[in-house]
Amino acid sequence: MLPSSVPVEISITGIEESLETILVDGIANEGTKLNDGKSLLVYRQPSYGLGFVYAERPNDPYLVVRSWLQGDFVSSNRWYPNSMILKLGYTGLNVGADSLAGIISSSLVNVELSQFIDPIVVDLGITQASILIDSAVIKNMSLTLSISGGQMIVDLVLTPLQIEYRIDNELLSSQGFAAYEQIYINALAELDKSGVNLIQPRVMSGRLQINDEQLPDHLMNAIAEALTDRFASTISQVISEVTYQVTAQLFEQFAPSLGIRFPQAIIQESRVSSVGIEENSLVIGFETRMAAQTSQMAPDYGGALIAASLETTGYQETMKLSVGSGLIHQLLYAAWDAGNFSNLSYTKADLESLGLGELSFPYSNLDRAKIDLLLPPTMEWTPEGPVLVLGGVMAGLKVNYSKDTSAWTAARIPIKLSFEQGSLRVSSDVSRTIKSEPIMLDRLNDIAERAEVLKLINTALPSVINDILSQFPLISIAPLELQALSNSPKLVVLPRLESALTKNSYWELGLNLDVLSD
Repeated sequence: MLPSSVPVEISITGIEESLETILVDGIANEGTKLNDGKSLLVYRQPSYGLGFVYAERPNDPYLVVRSWLQGDFVSSNRWYPNSMILKLGYTGLNVGADSLAGIISSSLVNVELSQFIDPIVVDLGITQASILIDSAVIKNMSLTLSISGGQMIVDLVLTPLQIEYRIDNELLSSQGFAAYEQIYINALAELDKSGVNLIQPRVMSGRLQINDEQLPDHLMNAIAEALTDRFASTISQVISEVTYQVTAQLFEQFAPSLGIRFPQAIIQESRVSSVGIEENSLVIGFETRMAAQTSQMAPDYGGALIAASLETTGYQETMKLSVGSGLIHQLLYAAWDAGNFSNLSYTKADLESLGLGELSFPYSNLDRAKIDLLLPPTMEWTPEGPVLVLGGVMAGLKVNYSKDTSAWTAARIPIKLSFEQGSLRVSSDVSRTIKSEPIMLDRLNDIAERAEVLKLINTALPSVINDILSQFPLISIAPLELQALSNSPKLVVLPRLESALTKNSYWELGLNLDVLSD
């Protein structure tokens, strides 16, 4: 693995014969000849991703190949930025109990709020009295989260808000009921990855209706004015606290992971890295970190190839999670580093079941093929769809009644994302063609042998992808447990995948939330 900014130097050395007639990538007279023409230095300009070169003589079946990975890499102990993006449009924000507004409302409706309301002191002329709130319950609540001018606007209508109060001092003792038929609150949402704060609240309410037979009319008016002035703003503060707590817990717990359990384990984490507004949607960015539980391939260097920044386009009405190459690069590197792409063995019967046709002698006596990837796989997006790029492919062929053969090449395997029974799976896309680079064999008598080995490798490599990546659901999100206030209902939120769509440079996954309360 090479840094992105340096040219690549490849040295080709002959044993005895001159390299005057050597072809490099099919081109003659390339490179700088040294050592009386027995060595050749070939240069390649810096590139990004897989590099590959092969050298051969005309009409000679033997050739040599080299592949490398070049670019910018992020080590396994660092967070990879912007690897997933969650977008919520109007429906995802507002429609139904499983929307963000629905979850916040469920944390407030029919919840006793009196413990969060301090005593209200009122001047009654002859004395000052403290109004103690014994009960305050929102019976119904309409909450709308709208986006305008790059800001989120919060509108709440409480209908009604019912209160039980009491007044107890030396000159006055009373107990009664009160109700706001409607309280309207408008505020801006200050978005942060730690939670959403409501700022610049504007509270409007009708007159408080009091039912208290123990109070004279002139004192009832004074109490009504005091509660109208003070109580509605206090409720606004409680709602702001609930909004912050719900979103803080959502952001902390909503951690999509790649639900693939490899034979050689990897460790993965995800967390919210940004919250903002884009194209009239709430946009939540995630960063991720993945590593081999035990590094076997690159314990002292390397890391996942940094992919192009994940850029999503278009307004999302519902709830969509976008996944690009960056997340897949981390997964593939961690899995590769743990040893999951090493020593993968397939018998001839295995390969025949995958579509391997008849092989000519001596490969008709194939016992098994062993596949090793000497470089971590990466991912590219083409107009036809995504491909996995496999460099440093080494195939060991055990052939009965013949010497074993080793082969080296690189290949691009078309892949697809499918949505099956509520789970997402990655597999090879057989509707598109595998692109293999020229193959180097450690021994070769005939060009026809290379074609036989190519046929074998092109059968084995898709099986490698299917065996490693398609055995388990690709994306999993653990249930979330939310409780905004100490006496709010405990909500269990179950994220559920509903769809998958392949875009130009990322996968777009449709999500829904099932909300259960205790």
